[in-house]
Amino acid sequence: MSTLGFAGMDARTQTLLHAAFAAAVDRLQLDLELCPNANADFVVVDMDCLYGPLSWLQLSNSGRTVIGYTAASRSQTHFHLPRDFDDAVLDALLAELAILPKPSVIATTTPPRTTPAPPPVSNHFSQTSSVGLDSMTLAQWLASDRLRGLLRLGDEDDTHIILDMETGRYYGPPTLKPLIPLFEQALHLTDFQVLDEQSALDKAGAEQQLARLVWFATLLRGRGRLLPQHDKNAHYRLLKWFQTEREYPKHFRIASALLKAPATLPEIARMAMASEAEVADFLNACLAIGTVEPVQPMSESPAEPSRNGLLGGLRRH
Repeated sequence: MSTLGFAGMDARTQTLLHAAFAAAVDRLQLDLELCPNANADFVVVDMDCLYGPLSWLQLSNSGRTVIGYTAASRSQTHFHLPRDFDDAVLDALLAELAILPKPSVIATTTPPRTTPAPPPVSNHFSQTSSVGLDSMTLAQWLASDRLRGLLRLGDEDDTHIILDMETGRYYGPPTLKPLIPLFEQALHLTDFQVLDEQSALDKAGAEQQLARLVWFATLLRGRGRLLPQHDKNAHYRLLKWFQTEREYPKHFRIASALLKAPATLPEIARMAMASEAEVADFLNACLAIGTVEPVQPMSESPAEPSRNGLLGGLRRH
């Protein structure tokens, strides 16, 4: 029996999705058990929710097959479930997952099908085999759903951050590079000190979104190469202006180049006068938080009108 769970979403969204999948399982008579958490073969993640990208990062690192639930036309996850899906779309997704029918409806001569393994995911943060459930990197802890309340990471007299897991914010230095050691070391739950809210925030640094840490974690992860789940030959575009970091001055030129027109990684590097490694890192980070997306290149030659009319030839990218 295969299992399917949910992560990175609010309770109302999970309730609605659980009901939709339960109806499909019953309708198609599939041998699929629905789980209330991410401990499953397949996991649906709300990529439009604040904690969605965090959950996706952690699940990808652990080898789970992730289904991205999003209003965007594409998703960097293994499978994509559009926000406006109907029964036909959901049935097609379950067919892609190759879920077996219930034993009572399988003919004895039918050879069993196996669940497809997720694509390999390069993991910059898991370089040692000692990183386990209770010893993880900061990126993995943020996505683990095991941190609660107000927590300090790092010595109070040294570089440290305060995480507010209830509001999706953190407090710390205005720059990111001083935080690199916090991302590179294996951390235990005891490394996160529980704080009293009022006294901690009185001495806290600048208030910032946790998504900024996700962006930085993914920037470090690729080490100058586009992550395996992204197409190195694709054209990429910036969906909205991204507030670049002063520590990475070339990112402003890269973002400006992406705004002009969809372009490939080498084209972006030439326009921005940056190295391809710098562009790859920037694309990885922005794809993780949804500010960049891959697009189909425009045809250079005029296409013949569709027999179904002008609108019939349009595609949403």
